[in-house]
Amino acid sequence: MYLSSFHIFTIFAGFVIYIFAQYLLYYFFKEKIKLYTFSFTLFVFMMILTYSVLLTLDGVLKKSELRNVDDYKSQNNVIIQGQIYNNGKVPLKTCNLNIRIMNLNVKKVDGSIFDTSKHTSIFKLKKLQNSYSYDFEIDGIISENTAKTFRVNVSYPKHFTDYKLRYNLSCK
Repeated sequence: MYLSSFHIFTIFAGFVIYIFAQYLLYYFFKEKIKLYTFSFTLFVFMMILTYSVLLTLDGVLKKSELRNVDDYKSQNNVIIQGQIYNNGKVPLKTCNLNIRIMNLNVKKVDGSIFDTSKHTSIFKLKKLQNSYSYDFEIDGIISENTAKTFRVNVSYPKHFTDYKLRYNLSCK
């Protein structure tokens, strides 16, 4: 996680709120057992609250998108190239690109696959997948308002007739 001034301010504000709430607990609860119980509960609550605010702030400050994505099929691969553009306010260190390749012309299945006279065992039937998912990690610091090019290869299954690609990009 990249610590910006917003992150440091959020941590400081969480600490100040915790100290103020701890003072109120000490003022209102004179019994030690109640004081310790509520202090621990307050500590856990403030840690969870501060962490969730930091994650929300991180999601607002770090934004990226794919641009100029082209794909073409070679013999056994689909080659995908494009750019990851950082349109956020902080630099990005790594990006995870999930590419899902799907078969467009899926044949309808009829009842003939359950005919056991053609097969030795019904449990040995092999079902072909109609989609495959691949994950790629793209390293390198991408400054704000800049782009980084990438090029990845995805294997093309032999039983596909035509394909469609879906992209999912998440950067840290």
